[in-house]
Amino acid sequence: MDNILLSATLAFLITFFAIPVIIQVAKDKKLFDEPDERKVHKNVIPTLGGLGIFAGLYYSNTNGCAFRDHFRTSIFLPQQLLRFLLGIKDDILIFIGQ
Repeated sequence: MDNILLSATLAFLITFFAIPVIIQVAKDKKLFDEPDERKVHKNVIPTLGGLGIFAGLYYSNTNGCAFRDHFRTSIFLPQQLLRFLLGIKDDILIFIGQ
C-alpha cells in the first residue's frame, strides 16, 4: 500500500511541475490550438499538455503496479504509449495545417 501511495504522490508531482514548464515552452514556441467554429474553447490553448500528464501516468503505472501481475502491465503500457503517440500526432498536425 505504501508503494502505491508513494507512486501516486510522485506521479502527481511529476505532472504538477511538468505542465507549467510545457505550457511555457508552448507559449515561447507559439504552439497554440486556436478556436474555430468546431472548437468549444474561446481562447487560444497551449498544446502538448498531454506530455506532462503522460509522464505522470506512465511513471505511476510502471512503478505502482505489482510486477507479479506482468500480464496486465504488459498489455496496458503499450496501449498508453499508442494513445500518447496518437495525441502527439494530433497536436503536430494542428501546426502543419496552419
